[in-house]
Amino acid sequence: MQALMVIVATLFNSLWVGALLALAVWALLNYLPNINATTRYAAWCIALVASLLVPLATAIPQIIGTPPMLSGIPSFSSAWNLSFGYHKLLQHDEIYLVYGDANAFATSPQLIFKMVHYFGADKGT
Repeated sequence: MQALMVIVATLFNSLWVGALLALAVWALLNYLPNINATTRYAAWCIALVASLLVPLATAIPQIIGTPPMLSGIPSFSSAWNLSFGYHKLLQHDEIYLVYGDANAFATSPQLIFKMVHYFGADKGT
């Protein structure tokens, strides 16, 4: 039963990971518009492979489990933190896309999208 729960969680996890990778590649390719088709194709292929491997890499520790902690012996915790931010300044808009927290020891799954629209005069006037 636990294996079924891990499989279902991995499938749902792969949905947002794939969407996040696709959004990141799309933003990168829009930010660098003068790259050739071979480079764009390679970027999408890398994103496709990563969208398959990242959910599997997160599911393997859940399937294998962690060894029991021994009392009285100091132990160290291994953790990883993935965070990124994207900012695009347009004529009357600003777009922010942030994932994770750079100050945290481990990543909490959080994706923040913010769009600011300026009405009237330019920003700062």
